[in-house]
Amino acid sequence: MSLNKFTGMNRRSFLAAGSLAGASLLMPRLSFAGSGNVVAGIGLDAYYASYVVADELGFWKQEGLDFSFKQFDDGSLGYDAIATGNADIASATMFSQMQRVDKGVELYAVAAIAASGKLFSIVAQEDITKPEDLIGKTIAFPRGTIAHYLFTQYASKRGLPLDQIEQKNVPAPESIAAITRGDINAFLLWEPWPTRALELAPGTHKLATLDVDNINVVNWLCVGPSLIDDVPRLSATLRALQAASQHIEANREETADIVAKRLRLPREDAAFQVNNINYSMDFSKDRVMHDYTTLSEFAIQVGRIQKAPPMEAMIRPEFMQSVNPSLAKGW
Repeated sequence: MSLNKFTGMNRRSFLAAGSLAGASLLMPRLSFAGSGNVVAGIGLDAYYASYVVADELGFWKQEGLDFSFKQFDDGSLGYDAIATGNADIASATMFSQMQRVDKGVELYAVAAIAASGKLFSIVAQEDITKPEDLIGKTIAFPRGTIAHYLFTQYASKRGLPLDQIEQKNVPAPESIAAITRGDINAFLLWEPWPTRALELAPGTHKLATLDVDNINVVNWLCVGPSLIDDVPRLSATLRALQAASQHIEANREETADIVAKRLRLPREDAAFQVNNINYSMDFSKDRVMHDYTTLSEFAIQVGRIQKAPPMEAMIRPEFMQSVNPSLAKGW
């Protein structure tokens, strides 16, 4: 999410990720419990800025923690690193979390880490100038992924009949060629694909950026067995990340410099991402339950899970409540 190395560029299919999560249960688990270490499994984009800003500015050390991170081309694979005992914390969508919990992985959301609707757009051919023009046309996205879910949300907000819009399964890297050839009339994807399409596919434009319809993708901070019962270390982790999120909100340009350096992104890409992501750790009940409800319904609909995992197997608000009650209202 460069952006030449955006997390979404090389996203594995969720089926593959789900299989990996299941297999991970059979792998040996390392133990970090009782130590001052915190290992994060993160993606390649600025959705993970809080982790590296906290490191760069010494917030982890101020909390007595020794921080390190492992990078994955899909941030949700950090959840699998938790499952195998190779990470303490990671963040991705609740859609990714619930598929792993459904397979028996211990993975608990304890805070938000980043959210954006501005990095997700619908790119369309020039004759599609309003949402209703998608009726009778073909729109592409990788099926069964968060992009698929986002289109269902957009269609609902705009009153579009899904049965009158052909939805085609096209991997992100193939979307620009597909719309250039006229195989599809539009696609919904994360950056950098929308921006690249405007540069490479003649006659295309952004039909919609999802934040306009108040549609956001939230990455949730999740922890596993190594932290959930280690309250002092988990609380210190939340304090370090909260300090980083507050710093980011007030210092976007400095953050872009840190992200470009630490995540090896072009400075322009880092700035674009940082300036279009909200880093609030808001874990209020309304916000959490929106994702839990809508994403579990979608996951069941597309066959990723059979039923919604119990809330207590996924969501633990008491830690953020103790660290900052204003960020965990309504529970």
